[in-house]
Amino acid sequence: MQSSKNRYAYEDCILEHLDNAKLDAASRFIAEACEENYGSGPSKVIMSDERRYNECLLEHMVGVESVDAVIRIRRACEKKYR
Repeated sequence: MQSSKNRYAYEDCILEHLDNAKLDAASRFIAEACEENYGSGPSKVIMSDERRYNECLLEHMVGVESVDAVIRIRRACEKKYR
């Protein structure tokens, strides 16, 4: 069972990052990053590089208003952390 501190980590991630999302494409990447980093799975283990990739997306996708920028941010995060 998750501790009460992390019980709503996924929901907190969604609420923190999606409220200022401007594009559906960015919203999808944000939601996926929240799910991968904070979602509850049977044995949720994520490698540190993947976690940093997701954090990169969460840090830079919020508020982006250009599909081209979404693609470029995703590529840059991938190059750095995958």
